[in-house]
Amino acid sequence: MVRGGINSLSKGTIDAMMADKNTSIYDLIGIGNIRKKYPPQTSTEKTVMQTVIGDMMSAYPSESYGIIFGSHGSGWLPTITGTRSIGQDGGRYSSDTALIPELAEVLRTVNPQKFDFVLFDACMMGCAEVYYELKDAARYCIASVLDIPAAGFPYASVMPYLYENAIKDYLGPICKDYIDYYNYNGWGTISAVDCNQMEGLAEAVRSVILSNQDSLKNVDTADLQQYGKGSSNFKGYAYDMLQFIEKLCGGMAPDDFTQQLKKTVVYTGYTHDPTSSLYRIDGDNYSGMGMYIPNSFTTPKYLLWNNYFKSSIAWYHASGWAETESIWGN
Repeated sequence: MVRGGINSLSKGTIDAMMADKNTSIYDLIGIGNIRKKYPPQTSTEKTVMQTVIGDMMSAYPSESYGIIFGSHGSGWLPTITGTRSIGQDGGRYSSDTALIPELAEVLRTVNPQKFDFVLFDACMMGCAEVYYELKDAARYCIASVLDIPAAGFPYASVMPYLYENAIKDYLGPICKDYIDYYNYNGWGTISAVDCNQMEGLAEAVRSVILSNQDSLKNVDTADLQQYGKGSSNFKGYAYDMLQFIEKLCGGMAPDDFTQQLKKTVVYTGYTHDPTSSLYRIDGDNYSGMGMYIPNSFTTPKYLLWNNYFKSSIAWYHASGWAETESIWGN
């Protein structure tokens, strides 16, 4: 998304359209001019993404950019049949998806100055593993740790905020509008994360894990709030970070950790009365930040997840899991 307008429409015109309650996102489709056509290709392939985003930035120069990704999503997980990381191109279970490390590399390459924000209109992207990969590609990230309902973001209300130069000042309203939209008419969680704080959060988590590594085996993930609620394929992909740290520390998280988490999660919210009990959130154990907890399970799912986590996800090395594998991996 280019700040300031869409093709020949000014920011003021777009704001007016979005202020009209009768405007839907479909009213914006087709209003622009075709600048370039592409041959049949896999849109989620790394070089294709890099070319298309680069073409957009060349065609519409701007002092800053934000970007929205809308598709199916499955957080940090590897791409396998029945799961997807982000940006599915093809059928429901197509393997033509983008892995998060690849996506982060594309964004860093096309815009070394960083995107002002990355908004994921896609399921289960709100986890530490994703945010950490994006720390050198975006200043802020807006995502849900749960599934996102099919209607997606309420663009009629949030789009004007996304055009503001000081996006930090509008992260709260964006998230609040999302939760208000789905309160009593759906379900959801949403968080706005300062990606510049992710290195500090990784260091804080690492410090806690290393200081309490003898207690890792005592944390039963069955007692934690987990966010892969929509399907057994995703169960266990992420647990609540703060609750895990509290359990690991015997009931109370260290002040240094909680302060860093507050700096990182700028705003978070959840629906208090979801239409599906499947997506009910325990507010007492909700921090807005999910994280994977590796284990010694030998089922095919966890073998795949753990191997990919260790080989491809930077958070694994930054947050203390690599140094404690001899404990949790046995």
